[in-house]
Amino acid sequence: MTMLLGPSTRTRSPLSRAADRTARRPVSAPPGEPVLDVVVPVFDEERDLAPSVRRLHAHLARALPLPFCITITDNASTDRTWEIARQLQEEFPEVRALHLEAKGRGWALASAWRSSRSPVLAYTDVDLSTDLAALLPLIAPLL
Repeated sequence: MTMLLGPSTRTRSPLSRAADRTARRPVSAPPGEPVLDVVVPVFDEERDLAPSVRRLHAHLARALPLPFCITITDNASTDRTWEIARQLQEEFPEVRALHLEAKGRGWALASAWRSSRSPVLAYTDVDLSTDLAALLPLIAPLL
């Protein structure tokens, strides 16, 4: 039985065929480098930042069998958020803190993702409103 799941590779461009081959390979990172980087963009979140990052870190350490990174991206907070982000970076080797002078979630995400060395990038709000159990099934096909 043969199933055709898309256009024949013979009629597709070399670039499309190369993209298909790349898409089928699992991602990897150099030894010791994080495979997943979860960005947490924050603005004036001094109250919620530490508990949320600790909860996210505990979940990833328990559920993810690969190296990971949590990037806290502080976009121009006016409270103690940046200080707390730096403390969390000192507390956990998997946490990095990035400070931006300009506000905006898109700017925070783009800045963090551009500076990341991880092949798989994700983000979550600081309130962790998305169930953390949904993360591994989401990224598993990439790994």
